[in-house]
Amino acid sequence: MIFLAKNEKKKIREKFQEAMELPKELLKDYSRVTILGAEDIWIENYQSIMEYGEEYIRFGNNIGIYGQQLTIEEITDDDILIIGTVKTIEFE
Repeated sequence: MIFLAKNEKKKIREKFQEAMELPKELLKDYSRVTILGAEDIWIENYQSIMEYGEEYIRFGNNIGIYGQQLTIEEITDDDILIIGTVKTIEFE
């Protein structure tokens, strides 16, 4: 059995990603945030909802959305669609 250091695993993963031309978020558990106007936000790979209210939604991967009348329109295990008047998005 071969054991690799953490930085060696990271280098191998990055080379694999480059060779396969895969988006970074697939291999690094990044979230993809798509903003559609000032009223819709689609987040792929959102992980978990930590706080939810009409003016603030915070996710486990340190994304915070502030606005008015924020509601969850659609939700799956990996993706979420938020509608409402979006004022600010923070990456904490």
